[in-house]
Amino acid sequence: GRLRIRGEQNGMAILTVALVAGLRERYRAGGITVRELAEECGFKNSTVRAAICGQNWREESYAHVR
Repeated sequence: GRLRIRGEQNGMAILTVALVAGLRERYRAGGITVRELAEECGFKNSTVRAAICGQNWREESYAHVR
């Protein structure tokens, strides 16, 4: 299989480790939707949702930022 490079190490990444950590923190705190977060940051809903859910950004890839 192909090796998938995730997070900031991927040359196509548009999010940063710090931004993903902040998005997850705000979403988990409640009171804001994925759509609202995406609009604030200027990204597509699908991009923000994938980052929050761990599809493109794994928890361990940014644990050092917390």
